[in-house]
Amino acid sequence: MNRILLIEDSPTVRRLLISTLQRELDFTVDAAATLDEAMRVLSHPSVHYLAALVDLTLPDAMHGEAVPAVMAHDVPVIVLTASVSETKREQLIAQGVVDYIIKDSKGSLQYAVALLKQLYRHRSTSLLVVDDSVTSRNQTSALLQRWQFSVYEATDGYQAIHILAKHPDIRLVLTDFHMPGMTGLDLLKQLRERFDRQSLAVIGISAQNNRTLPALFIKHGANDFLHKPFAPEELLWRVSLTLEHLELFQEIRELAHRDPLTRLYNRRFLFEQGNRQYLANRLQRQHAVMVLDIDHFKRINDTWGHQIGDQMLCHFAALLRLAFPDDLIARLGGEEFCVLLWHCSPAQAIAKAQQFLAQLKTKPLTHSVAGDLFITTSAGVETMLHNSLDEALQAADRLLYQAKADGRDCVRYTQDMAPG
Repeated sequence: MNRILLIEDSPTVRRLLISTLQRELDFTVDAAATLDEAMRVLSHPSVHYLAALVDLTLPDAMHGEAVPAVMAHDVPVIVLTASVSETKREQLIAQGVVDYIIKDSKGSLQYAVALLKQLYRHRSTSLLVVDDSVTSRNQTSALLQRWQFSVYEATDGYQAIHILAKHPDIRLVLTDFHMPGMTGLDLLKQLRERFDRQSLAVIGISAQNNRTLPALFIKHGANDFLHKPFAPEELLWRVSLTLEHLELFQEIRELAHRDPLTRLYNRRFLFEQGNRQYLANRLQRQHAVMVLDIDHFKRINDTWGHQIGDQMLCHFAALLRLAFPDDLIARLGGEEFCVLLWHCSPAQAIAKAQQFLAQLKTKPLTHSVAGDLFITTSAGVETMLHNSLDEALQAADRLLYQAKADGRDCVRYTQDMAPG
């Protein structure tokens, strides 16, 4: 869906928009100068568009006829216009357009780029609208769906909690304040018991002329607040900005939790998130802790240099991802790695470790200068119960050193958990 339809009769504006959209978004842009040309383009059933930028005044559609014609093909429309009155704005919104762009400055192009970026992201984003008023709920949901969001609806706070439990992919909740049984503020308090502001965004909404209500919502963990009636444009940008803040926080958190070279989780994440998972799963006896160390890694660096050494670490990390796709993998430091294996018996964990060592012998790092470089690794697999992940890692580390002492390129494990 990274394809845009541009309908604009001015060659200058058309060229400028095409170059800007292709440069800034790397989207494919199909252009037409008239409504007739656009209809021919839209007649191809195999071509699908994220949106269409439609000039309001075309040679064969002087009075905005292109807008409903394009929308009839289920293509979201963004209107291009030289100016817009309040009456025309209301008419466009009533028609169901995504938005309108006034072609009067460089800022308009930047707005168009930002809007299309949002539409592209919105297609994979789920929201929840909570409102006991059918009319109000439908209006808000219709606007959000117009902007390509996937929207769930709830009539009260209790139903909202039930829907969130069934659909954990929901990123943002818009809740009215005044609802029977559970107010929007009560719902917010319950949600903040389960989700922080960076995991689930909440925007409060109210028609009440209460000056303290926005402050109450914000103080109890809301990300934003809107007064009814609100302009559709305001709703769009409040929602979009809130989601952008969530994305930025996730990016920052990812940077803090990832090893910059291999992109595996780092030691910090392992001890924070991994320890919680370990404690939650340890009594089920369906997990294991494995520590691996690349054999003779210093020799690789001394022989071929640190650049190839870094490539070897990335190659090893990629093979770990392939072998353990459902497990938590982390780089402990240097050439040492850790895998927390979930949902497998001790015997299965040991067998997986042995299979990984065998796979290394068939998957070398191929380099233009060094040729095929094969590596081996030593591994320690701890399957016994411990009070913490730290204790389990220490035990796995002792098994790793035993593997090193036994000649490397082997797996050592808790003896009473031997396979078969």
